[in-house]
Amino acid sequence: MKTKIIVIILLSLITLMSCSDKKEQKKEDLKPNQSLQGGSDLFQKNNEDPSLSPNVTPQYTEKSIQELLANDSSNVNNLLKVANFYDKNKNFSKAIYYFTKVTKLEPRNINVYYNLGSIYLDMKNYKKATESFKKVLEIDKNDIEAYKYLGLAYYEDGNYNLSIQAFEAYNAKIPNEDEVILYLAASYATLNKADEAIKYYKIAIQNNPNELVALYSLAYFYSMKNNWDSAIIYYKRYLSIDSNNASILRNLISAYIANSDFENAKISYEQLKQLDANMANQLSDFFEGGE
Repeated sequence: MKTKIIVIILLSLITLMSCSDKKEQKKEDLKPNQSLQGGSDLFQKNNEDPSLSPNVTPQYTEKSIQELLANDSSNVNNLLKVANFYDKNKNFSKAIYYFTKVTKLEPRNINVYYNLGSIYLDMKNYKKATESFKKVLEIDKNDIEAYKYLGLAYYEDGNYNLSIQAFEAYNAKIPNEDEVILYLAASYATLNKADEAIKYYKIAIQNNPNELVALYSLAYFYSMKNNWDSAIIYYKRYLSIDSNNASILRNLISAYIANSDFENAKISYEQLKQLDANMANQLSDFFEGGE
């Protein structure tokens, strides 16, 4: 009787863990925090005019901006001030208009394409963002930073194979940067490339042992590979940081059962009863039923 119940529990819990809404779960749960994205202030490089520095609050108003344009609407510095003013005030359409005007006057101005790419990221126009960062690389193929933001644009656009190419190019020059490693891992995870995802999630926890996304993802992929010993290790590491996560505890119980470790499964079940009685009740027939 208990053998049948074990099979039922494993099927139900592993299904909850891996099969139900599988694509959506990977898109959300295995996705890194989007800390690469931060607005065009990130890309203000080597500007001589202090008003263009990201550390200086612009003193311009709509009136003073219009006066700048009236004085000389073809002056690159004036156009940059105007574009940055509109960007900082979230008037993206006007910011794009004036940054684009600069590209006509200075077609090899890399900083402007960075700014355009950042604005398009903020607007979630990932195809345009991709075009902007590719333009940077057309001008200077050795601009390593562009590969990172190109990877982000591809990732957000759902083009995971190309995001991997861009992030791998960046990682080859600047190895194991936290954010890039998480995006690489998530890209491979979304493509169901478990071995590659595991490789990068392991690097992620070497960088940050408390990275919960990486710990959960490693447990998840080892479970999918039926490597229960490793899955248990990472579920336990996750719970050592977030001990009140009932879903992770339930998955740990599932892994213990699959690994025939019924003693630890029972101990974890008692903990789950205290943490989430309703979730624990789903397992009560196995742990408290008769032979």
